[in-house]
Amino acid sequence: MLAKVKLHLNYFFNKINLFIFLSSIVLIFIAILATAIDLDQSFYSVNQYYQSSFLLFSIFSNSFACFLFSFNYLKEQDEYRYLIVLNNKDKLTYLTSKLLVSILIMVLFHLIILLIINVLGFIFLKATIDSYYLKVSINTLLLNLLFGFLSLILIKMTNRILIIFVPLFISFMINFIESKSFKKIVAILFPVLDKTLLFNILHFLFLYFICLLVIYFLEVYLDY
Repeated sequence: MLAKVKLHLNYFFNKINLFIFLSSIVLIFIAILATAIDLDQSFYSVNQYYQSSFLLFSIFSNSFACFLFSFNYLKEQDEYRYLIVLNNKDKLTYLTSKLLVSILIMVLFHLIILLIINVLGFIFLKATIDSYYLKVSINTLLLNLLFGFLSLILIKMTNRILIIFVPLFISFMINFIESKSFKKIVAILFPVLDKTLLFNILHFLFLYFICLLVIYFLEVYLDY
C-alpha cells in the first residue's frame, strides 16, 4: 500500500497538477489580499472579510476538488494502473491508495488556503478565525470531498473531463442562490454543519459511504 501511495504521489505532482494547484493558491491569495486591503479594522469589516474570504475559499476549493478527483482518474491519466493491477484485490488497494493521496492533497490545499485567510486577516485586520468560521472551514472541506467523490463517479461513468461542469454548476448554485427552500433541498445531498453537529457529521459519513460504494463498484466490477 505504501509503495502505491508513493507511486500516486509521483504521478499526482506532474506539471499539469502542480500548475493547477499553485495557480489556484496564487489566485485565491490575490483575491483575499485585495479584499483585506480594502477594509479597515472595524467589527463589520472583519465579518465582511471572513464572509468574502470563505466564499472564495468554497468556490476555489470545490473547483480544485472537482479537478483533482476527475482529471487524475481519466483513462489517459490512469494508464500506469495496468502495470500494477492484476486482479480485483489489486484494484481495491490501487483505488484505496489513490483516494488516500487525493484526500491528502485536498487537505493540504485546504490548510494552505486557511492559513492564507488567517495570516492576511491578522496582518490587515488584526483578526483571527473564530469558532464559527473554523466550523465553516471544516464544512468546506467535507463538501470538497463530497464534490470530489461526485466528480470521480461521473468520470468513471463517462471518462469525459467536461462532465465536471455538472458538480461545478451545483457548487456555484449552492454558493450563490440564497433561497431558503432551495438550500433545504440541497442540504439533503450537500449538508451544512449546524447546531445538530453529530447528525450532520453522520449525514456526511453516510453520503461518503454511498459515494465510495458506487466508486468501488465501478472500479471493480466494470471495465473502465
